[in-house]
Amino acid sequence: MIKIFNQNLKMATTTFIILDFLHLLFTITWIGGMFFYAIVLSPSISLINPKEKGKFMEKISKRFSILAWLSILILIITGILLGITDPRQHTELYKSIFLMKLIIVLLMVIIGVILGFILAPRLKIPKKAQKIQKKIALLALINLILGITVVFLVALLKVV
Repeated sequence: MIKIFNQNLKMATTTFIILDFLHLLFTITWIGGMFFYAIVLSPSISLINPKEKGKFMEKISKRFSILAWLSILILIITGILLGITDPRQHTELYKSIFLMKLIIVLLMVIIGVILGFILAPRLKIPKKAQKIQKKIALLALINLILGITVVFLVALLKVV
């Protein structure tokens, strides 16, 4: 009986580790993409001809959007499964920080919807592209700051 219990515990621990790895990997993908956009791509975009900027950013946005939404989907799935398989007992402080993290992630998803489905399609309009690009850059920076905050909260969750 004890042998079966130990095997189940090892399997549950292995499942948790794999899920946690995938969750971290897709967090890195999502937030890393935001970091690249805000720190590398956005400042460099001024080197491109203004007429081509909108088309270029539209293509970049489409590609990143697919990766970002795939990451969000996998994060939701792995997050739920992690919650189910997590063998640890959590304090009220842990639960409060975790709730704060979830609220920030929800806000990030809302900003992602605004960026991907409202602002990015408007980049096709040459007259509006520059103004929209500024709004996108600002929201992307806000999302990056929120993402970094989420990473900090996750690190905090490891010690509370």
